[in-house]
Amino acid sequence: MSNTVLLLIDFQNDYYSTYTDAKWALSGTETAATLLAAFRKQNLPVIHVRHEFPSNDAPFFLPESDGAKIHTSVAPIQGEPVILKQQINSFRDTELNNILKELNVDKLIIVGAMSHMCIDAVTRAAVDLGYECHVAHDACSSS
Repeated sequence: MSNTVLLLIDFQNDYYSTYTDAKWALSGTETAATLLAAFRKQNLPVIHVRHEFPSNDAPFFLPESDGAKIHTSVAPIQGEPVILKQQINSFRDTELNNILKELNVDKLIIVGAMSHMCIDAVTRAAVDLGYECHVAHDACSSS
């Protein structure tokens, strides 16, 4: 699985019921930590993507807010890239595709929130770019 990466999408405080000031708490966000631990144990690459809206008019993930930070249960460690996005599609206007190419990745294990928006968008875009995609549905959340 050396050409496989774990892609964690939008596991941010505003989505976690365990975060006191969560603006849009979802159920099921906690399950990704187990998959993340398994990838780290095998020294497989992990990429984190976090969403931040460009203005304070958004309902959550406000610019530079604590709610927009990655939750501590899946926080990146040294060497794990963090991609900042402002679109639903994690590839749009980001370095995600370049990082995947640098890592010589061709398979993505995708987990995150929200399934019906950002997970759907990143998976469709990744397939269009030629990646083999696997969505770990039990490590995804939606409203």
